[in-house]
Amino acid sequence: MADHASPASPISILPLSSGLNPPDEVRRSIDALSQALDARGVRHALASPGGHPPDVLFVVTGGTEHHALAALERIGGPALLIAHPEQNSLPAALEILGRARQLGRRGCVCLVGGSAGGFDTLGRLARHLDVRRRLAASRLGRIGAPSDWLVASTPGATAVGEAWGPTIVDVSMEEVREAMGQADPAACRAIAQDFVGSAAG
Repeated sequence: MADHASPASPISILPLSSGLNPPDEVRRSIDALSQALDARGVRHALASPGGHPPDVLFVVTGGTEHHALAALERIGGPALLIAHPEQNSLPAALEILGRARQLGRRGCVCLVGGSAGGFDTLGRLARHLDVRRRLAASRLGRIGAPSDWLVASTPGATAVGEAWGPTIVDVSMEEVREAMGQADPAACRAIAQDFVGSAAG
């Protein structure tokens, strides 16, 4: 059973800035984003270039387009960009997104600062990314084989993994029957009560 109370994984953010911009202004923009996310309870971690692929790129300044496109090559899924109203951040982020779309990538720019809307979007994005990570770490049991006449209704394990992330594990009916014979009735009732208690209707 999944632990419904387990905390969300932090969203990994890679700040990108041009060497032409004053370092203290760059640092101030990064700190402002981090403090705003902290205030909204959005768990996050700042990534470093060359480290583990980040979830999101923070386009701190203009002149970062090539760096961002190189970073996106290491990131699977949509091109997710954060921009703010200063230091040519938004024009650069829009240029990056335009090029990513030309290359067949989906994506979005989340503009933070000035209003709460951008931070709300970023908070939702963090929750979605956490769900995606949990799905990618999950395994789904597929019991039995599909009927011969189902030629289009049974997606393959590869398609499920690519679309949602989980690994499909085939389980034979013999294994199911054996497990049912060894099941603890009290544990079964607890699982059933958990499902019923968590149901909305």
